Amino acid sequence: MNSKVGAIHTQSLTADAVEINTNTGSIHVDQVTATQDVTLNSNVGAVEINNVSANSLVVNSRTGSITFSKAQISNQVSLTNSTGSIKGWFQGYSSLNTVNGTGSAKMTLIPGSTTSKTSIKTELGSIDAIVKGFHGRFSANTDLGKVYVSGGENGEFGQDKSSLSGVVGEDVGALMDFKTGTGKVQISFLPELNPKEQ
Repeated sequence: MNSKVGAIHTQSLTADAVEINTNTGSIHVDQVTATQDVTLNSNVGAVEINNVSANSLVVNSRTGSITFSKAQISNQVSLTNSTGSIKGWFQGYSSLNTVNGTGSAKMTLIPGSTTSKTSIKTELGSIDAIVKGFHGRFSANTDLGKVYVSGGENGEFGQDKSSLSGVVGEDVGALMDFKTGTGKVQISFLPELNPKEQ
């Protein structure tokens, strides 16, 4: 599905693979279901998906926010944005990589693999993440701002001027890395999932 000028709005998409491209205009889909990959590319315009279920998710945006109400991804998530915020609820993934130029990142993260890898980076903007059911190592860094990390089975990790790292629960091989050039980093680890999220 492609558009050079104009928004793309649709209620529901179901296919083996879904690809949506727009040059100038937003992408809005209520429901996306794919057995393989979902790829969304927007040059100028917001990307908003209410619910997505797929093997892998790739989103590339130059100017505009990226928002996912709920993303159930079994393999890899890749989100790249030059200018604009990134918000979302991501569950089940084995790898999640977010690169943001200018804009905040606000996410709920529920990795699906005990050896999952999560990387959230922004050059200018705050990072706010709620992490559920995670066991493994984390690092949180900012060049200009403060880092706050709380929760996990060990209680409060504390706050620091520029960086914090540690282990949540057991070190089973999973990794999480949060980094911003300018802005606050706030991470809350919750030890257990809500029954509806398991």
